[in-house]
This record gives sequence, C-alpha cells and structure tokens, in this order.
Amino acid sequence: MEIVAEIFRKIKLLLLVIPILTLSGCDFFRRAAGRPDSGELVAVKAEVTRRIAAERDSIARVKAREDSLKAERERAEDSLRVWESVRALTGNVRTAASLGGIAGSGASGRYYIVLGSYKMESNARSLAAKASDAGYRAELVRMKNTLTIVAVDSSDRIADILRSLRRVRLEKFCPEDVWILVNE
Repeated sequence: MEIVAEIFRKIKLLLLVIPILTLSGCDFFRRAAGRPDSGELVAVKAEVTRRIAAERDSIARVKAREDSLKAERERAEDSLRVWESVRALTGNVRTAASLGGIAGSGASGRYYIVLGSYKMESNARSLAAKASDAGYRAELVRMKNTLTIVAVDSSDRIADILRSLRRVRLEKFCPEDVWILVNE
C-alpha cells in the first residue's frame, strides 16, 4: 500500500509539474538560471542586426568617398596630361596675371587661343575680322597693360582649347606664334 501511495504521490507531482512546464516553457528555467529569456534574446539579436547594418552603411560611405577621391585624382591627372600636351604643342602659355590682368569683365572663358596682341586696336580688329570670316568666334580682349588681344574659341575646358588650337593652326590667318591665355 505504501508503494501505491508513493506512486500516487509521484503521479500527483507530475500532474502539477507538467502544466507548470508547459505554461512557463524554457524562459522559466533560463531566468531561474540567470540566463537571458527569449525576449531578451530577440532584443540582443535586433541590436546586433542594427549594428551590422550601421557598419555596412559606414563601409559603403567610406567606399563611396574613396571612389569619389579616386575619380577626382584621375580627372586631375588627366587635366595635367592635357595641360602638358598644350605646353608641348604651343610652347607658350601665359596667364592673364602675368600680362597685368584683363581690363574690365569682357572675358567670357578661362582659356583663350591668342592670335596676337596689338597696341593699335585697328590692327587687332583686322585680324579678328579674318578669323571671323574663316568661321571662328573672335573676341577682342583688352588687357590692363593697354594691349588688345585677338582671341578665338574661348572655353572653360583645356581639352576643348587643345582641339581648337590644332584646328586654328591650320588656318591661313593664324600666325606661327599663336599662344594660349589662361584667365585665372
């Protein structure tokens, strides 16, 4: 009888423990052991996911900045190569500042192909007319040193000026000492 009572007591205990286990699950035992429960694990997982995403974004920004700097360096190197080509082609590149500067604000571009510079404006107009007759956009640019420069094909891009210079040099009106003016 004692054995039956013992078995009956164990069954009652099991009947009490089984609902507790099914209702409380692993979280009960995790908390009892001082471990994180499922809610805390979900929060930790979300935080790790957020940090990984932030790190990826940061890496992407750094990569984009590196790409931007690389492209800028390549453009600068390309500009230097073109500039050296211009120097080799013309042998004479001058800045407006080296000539005393441009008088007024009539300058329309950064680079000019200069056919000549004249003390007498009538001579400058004569050469400008020849360039215009050949289909070029000629400009008279007055310098602070009182000279009038006959310029054709002004541009803000040195590569355009280089192409134009090669074309202008083939014209009959173009003197041999044609040069480039940099308006900085």
